[in-house]
Amino acid sequence: MSAPEQATARWPRYRSYRDAQSRWLDEIPSGWGLRRMKYVASVNPSWLPSRVTRDTEVSFVPMERVQEGGGLDLSETRLAEDVGSGHTWFADGDVLVAKITPCFENRKGALCSGLANGMGAGTTEFYVLRPGDDVDGRFLLHLTMSEVFRRGGAAEMYGAAGQKRVPTGFVNDFTVPLPPLSEQRAIAEFLDRETGRIDALIEKMRRLIELLEEKRAALITRAVTRGLDPTVPLKPSGVEWLGDIPEHWEVLPLKRVTVRIQTGSTPPTKEQAYYADADIPWYTPDDFGSHVELEDSSRSINSIALADGAAPLFAAGSVLMVCIGASTGKSGLLSHPGASNQQITCMTVDAERVVPRYAAYQMKHMEVTVNSIAPRTTLPIMSATRVGYLPFLVPPRDEQAAISEHIEGVSAGFASMTQRVRAAIATLQEYRTALISAAVTGKIDVRGSR
Repeated sequence: MSAPEQATARWPRYRSYRDAQSRWLDEIPSGWGLRRMKYVASVNPSWLPSRVTRDTEVSFVPMERVQEGGGLDLSETRLAEDVGSGHTWFADGDVLVAKITPCFENRKGALCSGLANGMGAGTTEFYVLRPGDDVDGRFLLHLTMSEVFRRGGAAEMYGAAGQKRVPTGFVNDFTVPLPPLSEQRAIAEFLDRETGRIDALIEKMRRLIELLEEKRAALITRAVTRGLDPTVPLKPSGVEWLGDIPEHWEVLPLKRVTVRIQTGSTPPTKEQAYYADADIPWYTPDDFGSHVELEDSSRSINSIALADGAAPLFAAGSVLMVCIGASTGKSGLLSHPGASNQQITCMTVDAERVVPRYAAYQMKHMEVTVNSIAPRTTLPIMSATRVGYLPFLVPPRDEQAAISEHIEGVSAGFASMTQRVRAAIATLQEYRTALISAAVTGKIDVRGSR
C-alpha cells in the first residue's frame, strides 16, 4: 500500500464532494469554500512596525535556521539597526515559505511564534503569508507543506538551474481549500498531533543511525589499534593518544611505510580544455565522508590536464587526506586512479609492507586527532612533511589483511542496518506528507479523531 493510500485508509471520507474547478485540486468537501491565496492572506505584506527603533532586538532568521517540514531556530537576534537592507521582515503569526530551489521542494517553512519582541527579519528568499480573518495560521502552514502546493509551485519555477524560484503569481493565485474556521483548527490540531508523533519516531531513528555509526567507529578503532586477538600482550606505543598496542606491532613515521607523499593541484579554471569531456575523478574536501572508500567525485578533469602537468594522477590504492581547512584529517581510499585539489595530500603506501585498505582504516581512525593536532592560524593546516611524521601502526602484513577483512564484514553489517533505518525514515516522511495533503484538501475527515 502506497503512502497516500495508507494516509487515507485509516480515516473516513466526507459524506459528499463537489468539483473544485481548480487546476490544483480535483474535488473538495461540499461544505468547503475555495478562495485564491491573496484573498485569505497578505502575501509579502509591506510592513515595518512603528514601534521598531534602532535598538529594538529582533529575531534574525537566515535560511539555514528554517527547518524542513516546519520550524524555526530562534537562537540568533540582532538590533534592528544591524539588520540592514535586503532582508524580509515578518511577525508572530506569519507563515514563511522558502521560494528558492531546493529549499522550496524540501519544504522549508514555518509558522512564526516566539520572535524577539514579536518581530523577525531574514532572507528575501522567503514568501511571507500573513493570515487574514478567514484562515487559521496553523492550517495555512500545513497547506503550504502539502504535496499539492509544493508540486504546483515546483512546476511553475523560473530562473537558471540552482537559482530557480517560485513566482509570486503562483502564491497569489493558488486555490486555497477553505473549510469553516473551526474545522481548520480541528484539522490543524490533528496534523500537529500526528506529525509530532511521526517526527518523534523519525528523530529516534536518526539517533539510532548515529549510535550505529559510533559503534562502527569504535570497532574500527579497536581493530586498528589492538588487533583481533584480545589476549595478545600489549606494550606502550610511545604516543600518548594511541596508548598501548600489541607487543609485536611497530610504530613508524608514516613516511617510512609510503613510497610517496604528494599534494594535489587545481588546474587553472580559465583553461577550459582541462575540463571538457572530463572523465578523471578530481577530489575536493567536499567529497570526503564517513566511508573508508572515496565515492564519485563532484568534479572531473581530463587527460590534457595531466599531460600538461596541471595536476598529478594518483594511483588506485592511494590514501587521500584533507590537509587544509575545517575538514583537515578527513581521509579516504582511492579505488581507481584520480586527482585532487591542493587541499588534499596523497599517500602512496609501500604495498609490499602495508595493505592499502588497512592503511586507509588506520588513517580513518586518526581523522579527529589529525584535525586537533594540526597547526593553525585561522584554519588547521597539515603540510606534506608533517603528514610524513604522523605515527602509523604496523602489524605483520597478513594480520593487516585479516584486520581489513574483519572491518569490511563489520562495516557491511552496520551499513545494512543503517540502510534499513534510512528506508524506514523515507517511508515515514512520505507518509507524513501524504497525511498532510489528505487532511488539508479534504480527502479524509479528521474532525472526530483523537
